[in-house]
Amino acid sequence: MTTLTEQTARAKFAHYFLHLKESMAAEGGKVSKSAEWERCIEHWIEEGDAPAEAVSWKCPRSLEAEICKQ
Repeated sequence: MTTLTEQTARAKFAHYFLHLKESMAAEGGKVSKSAEWERCIEHWIEEGDAPAEAVSWKCPRSLEAEICKQ
């Protein structure tokens, strides 16, 4: 099992959220980046993929910038 670091979590979230946002827009819907970030962090902690302190990690401001950091 690999535990996510804050940097890897932010990059993984960026890819996930951009795809989700595109899918939702195609269906005429919207999704909240901050709410989805919290949901992802909670899920990753529950699954053991992220440490408990991940709850204090900040939601990325620029998803594109997170992807470029890879």
